[in-house]
Amino acid sequence: MAAIRLAPRWSSPVASSPSTFICRNCRSRLVPSARQFQTSQPQLASAQERGLLDESAPRSNPFAPGLGESEDGQRTPRGRRRRSGGDPGYTPAKTMDGLDWVGTKKWAEKIRDPKDRFEGWSRAGPAQVRPDNVQYFLEKITSDAFGGTEPAFDEASRLKVQQSVAKVTGIRLSDVQVQQIKSIKDLKRALMTKQREQKFSETFARGRDAELRGLPNVTISDSRVTMMDKENQRGRWKVIEQALRARGLPVLKKDATRQKLLL
Repeated sequence: MAAIRLAPRWSSPVASSPSTFICRNCRSRLVPSARQFQTSQPQLASAQERGLLDESAPRSNPFAPGLGESEDGQRTPRGRRRRSGGDPGYTPAKTMDGLDWVGTKKWAEKIRDPKDRFEGWSRAGPAQVRPDNVQYFLEKITSDAFGGTEPAFDEASRLKVQQSVAKVTGIRLSDVQVQQIKSIKDLKRALMTKQREQKFSETFARGRDAELRGLPNVTISDSRVTMMDKENQRGRWKVIEQALRARGLPVLKKDATRQKLLL
């Protein structure tokens, strides 16, 4: 008779001796699998029946009237608030005299909080900083920015210096210029930097505007006057444009350049 050999009963590695090593991956897989075999604690039917038959427990009445319903199930109308009698001394206006205009600029300024009003601290126009008066501006800037203390041109005082320069001289220094200021000498160099020169159109007619505009053959314009502007003034540009388009010719120079690129 052949001998039958029984296989050993499987045992969980978790239940083995403490000296057995289990890697992290195996532990993470064994814990969820072990939870699948756990069962909830059994509850006796007698305990459930005792809970159902307990009269002291709070219960809800399914037949109780709902929200907005009376005891007989009828919907109750919503109550309305009584209107107040108002101000007995109020007299309605018959005309528009003396009434405030709502929505105007004056009305918006009137209802605005005084704390929200912006007061500009920059000078109206740039000052003419020259070698003979640059020391005067430097003293005013340093006293306004540092309050009479020793000037320290560090990162914490850059905004104060930039604000004081705009306040005293009206010159707006860029962030790059403010970063390069490390001493009084650098500030003086930034103030003495040559400003933008005014255009000829801005200085030519200054003081002689009325005299020049009165001449019959002189025209002063703020921008460059082209051939198209002159034809527009004479009223002939529409006719020229229609004639060019009828012949398939470019109207502007950019149109001719675009056609060359397409060819």
